[in-house]
Amino acid sequence: MTHSLKTLTAGIGCALLLALAAGGAGAQNLLSNPGFENGLTGWTQLGDMPVIDGGTGCVTPYEGSHYVWVAYKSSLGMSNAYSLLRQAVPFTAGHTATLTARAMHCSTFPLTGTAQGIGQIVTCDFQFLNAAGTQVNPISVTGNGYIDGTTPTNVWQALTYSAVAPTGTTQVRVRVMYSTINWAQSGGLVDGLSLQDEQAVGTTPAAWGQVKALYR
Repeated sequence: MTHSLKTLTAGIGCALLLALAAGGAGAQNLLSNPGFENGLTGWTQLGDMPVIDGGTGCVTPYEGSHYVWVAYKSSLGMSNAYSLLRQAVPFTAGHTATLTARAMHCSTFPLTGTAQGIGQIVTCDFQFLNAAGTQVNPISVTGNGYIDGTTPTNVWQALTYSAVAPTGTTQVRVRVMYSTINWAQSGGLVDGLSLQDEQAVGTTPAAWGQVKALYR
């Protein structure tokens, strides 16, 4: 390979790297145990205990072998009328966090009402935190991170929740939660979560393979 061709190829490789960085190509899922294949490992639980593969019998997992059921059901000894899982990971201020997930409204234990009114809701969202663990605001959110009583039943729904981390952010804390305003008993299924830093450089073999191929 001539010197000029090597220089040109190197330039193309650098441009590709910049493109990967800007687009987050090949970005890694920042969450541990995002599909609950290892039970609730990696997640902190508050309120009523979520149940792996529990509660409904109307569904197979979206991916893998397991899903989580977040709910309030008194016959199972639940008494808090909310069920919350949280997981915090390091994050960089100024970067865009995008959370995707699948959630299901099951007809055998249905949600009622709407997120804006009195009813039940299952949410997949996040909060930005500073070094002291205090929530950092404000943020401008794009996407839809919830299901409620208006959501079609027995179908995995794609949820997306995205926002830019404000100044002072050091962590992002993902939340999977069932909540009710009127103490109604219900719940929802969640699986296949993914949290990505949209400004992260791709590090997968496929992403780096594109660059390496230029030098063969």
